[in-house]
Amino acid sequence: MLNHKTALITGGSRGIGAVVAENLGRNGYYVYLNCRKTNNNIQQVLNTILSEGGNGEIIEFDVANKNSIEQAIGNAKVERIDLLLNNAGILFDNLICNLELEQWESIINTNFWGSYNVMECVFGKLMNSPSPVVINMGSTSGVKPRKGQGAYSVSKAMIIEWTAHLTTQEQYKKIHAFCISPGPVETEMIMSSPWYADPKSKKRIPLGRYAKPQEISNLIHFLAEEPKVFKNGFNFIIDGGFTQTVKDLE
Repeated sequence: MLNHKTALITGGSRGIGAVVAENLGRNGYYVYLNCRKTNNNIQQVLNTILSEGGNGEIIEFDVANKNSIEQAIGNAKVERIDLLLNNAGILFDNLICNLELEQWESIINTNFWGSYNVMECVFGKLMNSPSPVVINMGSTSGVKPRKGQGAYSVSKAMIIEWTAHLTTQEQYKKIHAFCISPGPVETEMIMSSPWYADPKSKKRIPLGRYAKPQEISNLIHFLAEEPKVFKNGFNFIIDGGFTQTVKDLE
């Protein structure tokens, strides 16, 4: 396995995570696909990787539970991680004043603390790589406040700042850390939003369309292969110009 680069992708069963996993598999990575519990979606992603000549396996753990992560990594006998993609996340659309404390805790624990937990638990595996890369999934919601996404926006803003601060810590100096903040991307989560099918929503994006998951995947693959090209800790906004507009998607 050490003849291959290795990648650990959290939230790899669908959306951006699934597309990234398949792309990395095609490009010679051994892919560890994470989900809380194996399901048909993630099994299909793995099957696609294997059918195209790639290699990988499913690794079950809850990103919000450090014990779960440590046990799963140990059981899988992971030796080295060249790329960690912290992609697992959840979203509850609601006004801040209407969010229950449990919803706040769930979003922050999964989106921010989940990313933190995974990186801390696999830190030693990252150090076994000659050039480890950590990519954290942010969001334009963490850059530009979105009505109805208060808790989600806060969690993503935390990820963006945490990524930047990683580069100031001596113990992480070997790691190339980046954040990617997409705007609306054509994934299952976005397609369920009430504004997705509204033509006015696309008109508020200067490019005139939503991003494709493959476009996000291409950036991730490039950063994984050429991490020294860009400033460490940088937040890449890939949104078709959406954050430069005044109006929000409604």
